[in-house]
Formats: sequence, C-alpha cells, structure tokens
Amino acid sequence: MHNTPLPPSDLARLAQDVLAHSPEAALPSNLSDQWFHCIARDLACGFDELEGDGTIDDYLAAPLALVLHLLRGQGRTGEHISYDELMACLNDYRIEIALEMVNRTTPLQSTPATIETVFRQREVASQLNEGPSPA
Repeated sequence: MHNTPLPPSDLARLAQDVLAHSPEAALPSNLSDQWFHCIARDLACGFDELEGDGTIDDYLAAPLALVLHLLRGQGRTGEHISYDELMACLNDYRIEIALEMVNRTTPLQSTPATIETVFRQREVASQLNEGPSPA
C-alpha cells in the first residue's frame, strides 16, 4: 500500500456537480459515490485523521461549501453565523457523513438527514436491511 497524500476536492467541479443544484443535493445521502468519498476524505484530512498534501483549510473548503449550501436551504442566508456555530454545523455534517458511510457499506440502515434535520439534534432510527428474501 502506498502513502501518497491525496489532494483536496476540486471546488470548481463541486460547484458544477453539487452546488449548482438545490441545497438538498448537498445532503450526504444525495451525494454521488464519487463526491461522497471525496468529502469523507476531505473531512478526514481536515481533521488530521488522514495525511493530505494540502492545508487543513484546503481540505475543509469543500465540506464547508456544502454546509453553507445546506444552511442557505434552511433559509439562513441573511443571518450572521459565528465561527463556533459554523464549526458545530461542520461537525454535525461529519456525523451525517459517518452515518451515510454505514448506510452505504453495511446492511444497517439509518434514517438519513433532511434539509430540516441536518444541523439539529435528532434521533436516528436504524434497522437491519437483510436484503431480498429467498424465493
């Protein structure tokens, strides 16, 4: 296995592929597999859990753009958002990415966040998806 540092996500492509669409497109459950994995990687590098070849700011740029897009969808465009609130939203987004990772890689399925619930404390219901029954 090689240890080549990974570059941060391309913001121009993110803008075209996700940010040009409705805020719901930025929900982890609505991200394409490619963007989902890029954003999960960016968060890991941005929080020093994975080595990258950019700065922490470089890696957090794309996740923060998605968080701001979601906040816009919640109607929070004109209000001031403090650094602490923004970091809390970013941490909430990290949790949603982790929950979506479980949804995409295991039979355990949890309720995905919606535009209304993404930055709010919410109960997450989960169930085991056993797949189709044998005939």
